[in-house]
Amino acid sequence: MASRAREFENLEFVENNYADEEEEMETNVDPANNDEDTYINKDDWLNNVYEHYPDGRIKRRRGPTKLAHLSNLPEGVKIIVKLDRFNAPISKSAGLLGSYLGTLVKKPHLAPLNVLKWNDDMFKEIYHDKLLAAVTRKFAIGPKSRDWLLNQLGNKWRQYKAKLKKKHYKAELPMERVMENAPETIEETQWNTLVSYWYSEEAKVMLSGSFQ
Repeated sequence: MASRAREFENLEFVENNYADEEEEMETNVDPANNDEDTYINKDDWLNNVYEHYPDGRIKRRRGPTKLAHLSNLPEGVKIIVKLDRFNAPISKSAGLLGSYLGTLVKKPHLAPLNVLKWNDDMFKEIYHDKLLAAVTRKFAIGPKSRDWLLNQLGNKWRQYKAKLKKKHYKAELPMERVMENAPETIEETQWNTLVSYWYSEEAKVMLSGSFQ
């Protein structure tokens, strides 16, 4: 747990319109509901003193606090990522960014598996920008990093597909049998398209999906 706590130490943040939003929140507090908050500041997020509920409610935790997580980073708060002269991230935030990119490529609505090629026109025109938008919602990173980000996202997406193939594809099993065992995190239509590709003649001549 200690190592996870250190993950967020010494990071730099930028907060957009923080003062205005906080003032607005204070003027709209419902006295009958004063244990609930609609805005979380950076310090409270780092200490993770709030509990997030599926219906959108946010309540202050009672008892021991838990570690902060990027998934509940307050709206308007971003982690600053500095770039080197090659427009690649540096400093501690770079490692956190890299881990976050790995989670994004596993989201079906951001990096669908039924679009089989990273450089497919549909992927480039729609999903590249969606992925970059997801990154900039959490990280303050300059536009010059675009090529680096897309290269990293593409590599991580291919690695994710390769792991799925290694775990689920068995040449001796019927394709329908593999389709029936779709992971819970993957939409059925996307899974079926991916599995169909694994059994295609084109995929059979590829080396472990490394050129997909």
